[in-house]
Amino acid sequence: MPAPFHADTRRASDGSASAGAVSGRIARPGAYLTDEVFLYRVVGLVASGVDELVELEDCYQLDVVRVRLRDLRARRLRVVTPAHVEG
Repeated sequence: MPAPFHADTRRASDGSASAGAVSGRIARPGAYLTDEVFLYRVVGLVASGVDELVELEDCYQLDVVRVRLRDLRARRLRVVTPAHVEG
């Protein structure tokens, strides 16, 4: 059975995960993020004067929380996309 999600494995020239590939897509509504333990879905982006806030849905608890975009980028989250499943 295929995994329901696959990781974005794009790498920078030095072999590390490309910050541009990940941080540019973190705030995109509908994106999924993981820290290898939890799975989150980006619900939306809220601009609040000084800081941008990202609304995240915890895919296990189904709670939605607002997190500062800069704090979110500081965490070691990876963007994952649903794997294509053929019926």
